[in-house]
Amino acid sequence: MLLVILYLFILTTVSSVKFIEQKECLVAGDGDGIIYVYSYDTDEKVTSIEAHEGNIRSLVVHPTDPLVLSSSDDHLIKIWDWEKGWECIRTLEGHSDTVMQVVFNPVDTDSFASASLDQTIKVPFDLGLSSHQGESHLTIYYPSLFRSCNLNTKNF
Repeated sequence: MLLVILYLFILTTVSSVKFIEQKECLVAGDGDGIIYVYSYDTDEKVTSIEAHEGNIRSLVVHPTDPLVLSSSDDHLIKIWDWEKGWECIRTLEGHSDTVMQVVFNPVDTDSFASASLDQTIKVPFDLGLSSHQGESHLTIYYPSLFRSCNLNTKNF
């Protein structure tokens, strides 16, 4: 039944979907930059958010906090708080091309990594909810034939 509902509401490409066990719902990101939230208990759409100016490439749910990260073709990463009515609490810049994936650090869930078509991985990236204020400590550059690292960058 939920698949039928997703089809009825999302009329564009769905590029990412994640379950949010704590809320008994799922989030789906589409090709128009919209995040949809559906209850898997009632099969109803909870809300939709105009999140990005481009295809949403990745969604990731924080394991304990009420947060979802999204990344997009618009080069941005956004942090959404569902306890604040799906408010965007931070917008993170620093990549110069599509951010293909974001993932939480399994050891320190207050940080995450991002991978971009700009040939960089930014890790660890702090959520900015502590004293680090969103500083990226390591940028790994992956051009075709070599790799170099910039430590303690403040660019991202």
